[in-house]
Amino acid sequence: MTFKTTLLSSLLTLIALPALSTPAFAETPSDASFESRLARELGVAGGLTADDLAARAVATSYTIEARRSDVSAADATVSRASAGYIPKLTLSARYSRLSKTKGDSAGSLVVAPLNPNGVLPANATLVKVPLEFDTLPDNYSIGASLQVPVSDYFLRVSKSESQAEFAKSAAEQNLISAERAAATDARGLYYSWVGARLSVVVAEVALEQARAHGEDVRHAVDAGTASKADALRVESRIAESERVLDAARHSAADLEEQIRIARHDAPEQSYAIGEDVRGELPQSELPERLPDLSQYAFSHRPELAAAKARIAATAKSAEIERAAMFPRLDLVANAQYANPNSRVFPQEEKFRGSWDAGAQLTWVISDIPGANSAARAASASSAAAQAEARALEDQVRRQVSAALQSLLDARAAIRTSEHGLAASEESYRVRRALFQNGRATSTELLDAELDLTQARRSALNARLELRMARARLDFAVGRGTNRASQGG
Repeated sequence: MTFKTTLLSSLLTLIALPALSTPAFAETPSDASFESRLARELGVAGGLTADDLAARAVATSYTIEARRSDVSAADATVSRASAGYIPKLTLSARYSRLSKTKGDSAGSLVVAPLNPNGVLPANATLVKVPLEFDTLPDNYSIGASLQVPVSDYFLRVSKSESQAEFAKSAAEQNLISAERAAATDARGLYYSWVGARLSVVVAEVALEQARAHGEDVRHAVDAGTASKADALRVESRIAESERVLDAARHSAADLEEQIRIARHDAPEQSYAIGEDVRGELPQSELPERLPDLSQYAFSHRPELAAAKARIAATAKSAEIERAAMFPRLDLVANAQYANPNSRVFPQEEKFRGSWDAGAQLTWVISDIPGANSAARAASASSAAAQAEARALEDQVRRQVSAALQSLLDARAAIRTSEHGLAASEESYRVRRALFQNGRATSTELLDAELDLTQARRSALNARLELRMARARLDFAVGRGTNRASQGG
């Protein structure tokens, strides 16, 4: 309270001293009574705090649960991409029944069965022998094939794995962003609810003041110092105070239901205010120069980190598409255990094993135009992601600037509202004393009541706005919000 306010109060009180001898005036709530009501309402042991609501909202949010599923899916994609390094091993087993065919003879051979190997004598006996093979109708085969995609390791698999890693990083950053947004929204909901509860207290006190004023006016009308019009105006003021109180109670009930929804509590759950918003907040460790805050945000906002990961992922997509423009080199190996084995001549009705190994180079020339188009499309997507990231940086800068200005405005509002509340409290006290002594009109007292009610609301709202501004600034610069409130 300033010296001028104190001096004015003393002079007005001296003028109003005769009112002390005026009987039958109604009692009105004092400043001490108002503060005691606030004390009962705020800082209740075991009551709900902004930190409690933020943590619970994050833990039970279905949106965040969906983002967690996105991370799990991205992690599975990384595992799938890494599996590309495993050579392709194929096992097979087959049975087939062959139909009988005609013309199984392959011609005839001329042999000399009575002569040893070597040059035949001139008089050697030659015999014509038909060349025939039996067809084996039952065929059994067990095989294994191994393919090592050598070129894919460098052109596709490594890049697919990197792309999946970047996509997973983006999903993780999106999860963090969703958690921070949910926590910040929960804090805003909490302080709105506290403000509504305190508005009920202010409205209750304002109604009691209006009713006390009504009693004073009725006494003044009886004494002939006030008119009937004064009494009617006060009655109108009482009715308006009752309406404001009902509206404040409805608003508090609605916000409490929103808290139940955010926490996923039972419909009958009620809450007490566990945080005393009148207290001073500790000093923040954040810088307060706008360029420093913006730089801090660029390195801490998860949305920006997710945007950078998306850019990297789309760039890898372009590289993967270009891989189809180059030849493909594979190392291949096959093993077969078959009855009959086609590699054995003539065929025998028994299992025989065989194998082969080699290298295979293939180049599908017709795939080049399509691969080039797909690569250009992926490059365009990467360019779009870069532009979106730059737009997001501009948005973050605007958010940081607005949040900082909101914080500075809230601090200024606290200073001015405290001075205004002190002056309004003293003005109302003195004005009522003067009215009771017949030295002030009912209109002047009504104006003082309205000023006091508004000053009380402004002082409480300024405290709440400071906390909400701190939460918004924490969010804007990328500072964690699932923790105790930080100072303004």
